[in-house]
Amino acid sequence: MTTPGNTATTSVWFPPGNSWTDIFTGKTYRGGTTQNITTTLDTMPVFKKH
Repeated sequence: MTTPGNTATTSVWFPPGNSWTDIFTGKTYRGGTTQNITTTLDTMPVFKKH
């Protein structure tokens, strides 16, 4: 990203056997899946394993 306010989407693979929660948004993802995660310049995708 080079301009504030723009978004970027990336594919994230979540290892199987657990669920994963984005620590900033609280959204939970199932393990063993690949999800498209969209962020902005002022956010960072960080996931916590359950």
